Amino acid sequence: MDPVSPPPGDDFDSELARSDDDRPGSATGSPRGPSRRRRIMVLATAGAIVVAIVISAGLLLLRSPAGRVYFSSDPYDQAGRGCQFGTPITSTTSARPFYMIAFFSDTLDPGESYSLAITRDGAAYRDSGEMAADKGFQCYVEQDALGPLDPGVYRFTFTHAGKVEAEGSLTVR
Repeated sequence: MDPVSPPPGDDFDSELARSDDDRPGSATGSPRGPSRRRRIMVLATAGAIVVAIVISAGLLLLRSPAGRVYFSSDPYDQAGRGCQFGTPITSTTSARPFYMIAFFSDTLDPGESYSLAITRDGAAYRDSGEMAADKGFQCYVEQDALGPLDPGVYRFTFTHAGKVEAEGSLTVR
């Protein structure tokens, strides 16, 4: 005797009746087929790559030292690399002197002028007026300690040719 197989279900007849174009994954077939899944995965991967690139670019800009004024409780180590303090600070006490460096966005050529404006709690505090660069530089290092200063939030802004080259804030408590 031949083994008897159970009769095919209702799905079986409808599957047989479909043409190849109606099968899942075909151009005109079910939207749940592999081609739709593949398109979604490609779009998701491309979106993730774009997001990663945007985040990376943003982090690079945020971590870039150019265009910033840095402060420290210790003098700048000339033997160190770059135009940053090893341990920058954002606040200090009114009794303590501090040091400052500025990493300009652009390199100044000898003879070009620049200025430094300092505000305290948003109001004008000091302005250096125009100063001329003795030699070309991008990193301005103040060798002498600054301060002590009265309590407040101080904003240091270096400008050159009408453009902000570097700025930073220090809170004095």
